[in-house]
Amino acid sequence: MTATEFVEKIKSFAATKADFTNVDFPEEFAEMLAKGYTYSSIGKIKNSSNEIVNLISNYDMSAIEIGMISFDKEITENEGYIFFGKLELDLLAISKTNNEIVIIDYSDKDTIMQYCAAKSSKFLDALIVAWEAMTQFLLDEEKAEDEEYREAVIANCTELAGGEHYFDFYNYLLGD
Repeated sequence: MTATEFVEKIKSFAATKADFTNVDFPEEFAEMLAKGYTYSSIGKIKNSSNEIVNLISNYDMSAIEIGMISFDKEITENEGYIFFGKLELDLLAISKTNNEIVIIDYSDKDTIMQYCAAKSSKFLDALIVAWEAMTQFLLDEEKAEDEEYREAVIANCTELAGGEHYFDFYNYLLGD
């Protein structure tokens, strides 16, 4: 998936404040949840061979919240990794060695905590599926409690990300 396809896909399932208040979320919380689907085009066009670099460079994704995942306003890097977001406190990164998407310990930028995807485009493929499912979980209590559906989404995300090596990340992200 490209960065452009990723942001276009958000439009197809982004929940609104009304969607959340219709399922009995308090108005203030519903507004906060709805803001988690907002992004904007920065206006400059950067064309990298890495789709996550394109995403962060061409769109302001800093308001987006995908479960415990958030995106940084800008790309930063050290000699081993390109950093583009967070999972709670830990850092989402692209390995400069093999382009694999990993979670790096926030307190030790040399320690990989989890493996997320074989490369950026696969991460975006898997992440959009996970996010769409998380949205369904918020809006549909039956779907949220359907373990078979949850397990199928985790398996799909794992496959989209590049295989079993990435299962733990999607199980953590989507498991209950």
